[in-house]
Amino acid sequence: GQEQQVCMIMPILEGLDGVEKMSKSLNNYIGVKDSPNDMFGKVMSVSDDLMYRYYEVITEVAQEEIAKMKEEINNGTLHPMEAKKRLGEEVVKIYHNEEESKKAREWFENVFSKKNLDVDLPEVELEYKEIGVIDLLVRETGLLSSTSEARRLVEQGGFKINDEAVKDVKAVVKIQNGMVIRAGKKKIVKVK
Repeated sequence: GQEQQVCMIMPILEGLDGVEKMSKSLNNYIGVKDSPNDMFGKVMSVSDDLMYRYYEVITEVAQEEIAKMKEEINNGTLHPMEAKKRLGEEVVKIYHNEEESKKAREWFENVFSKKNLDVDLPEVELEYKEIGVIDLLVRETGLLSSTSEARRLVEQGGFKINDEAVKDVKAVVKIQNGMVIRAGKKKIVKVK
């Protein structure tokens, strides 16, 4: 004699890693309150296979259009990067607006495709002093969350200052105004 229940079932969305469910605690998520540039950048980090899943689950792009896109990518008439950039725009448009989605794409292309750093980069205020690269990445800028992660990144050549790779984990850096610090492909800040 109970009232009918309403149940809505939705698929669990895989996180940016493509393995675990999207979760803040697993740090593989796109936050609804992320800035347009962060949101777009995170979308660009997903695999080509996962891209289709994101199209299906989190955008309003029609299934027929997604199938056509897959076909065009498979026959070589559409590059997967272009499809992923469109996905980035679609996601940013949902949580911000169309203008912000276009700006985020432009910013991404300038910084990561054209390597043009004359755009507005996220800024971080640091004391102008000498500091070890590991402390700079973890404590001062917060670009990485652990010293082991920072050590690995530096050893693999993924840490750059003004586009110069720093591969010595014991290196000391003199902080200067306007310095551009890059940790991996997607994390970049400018010292003010």
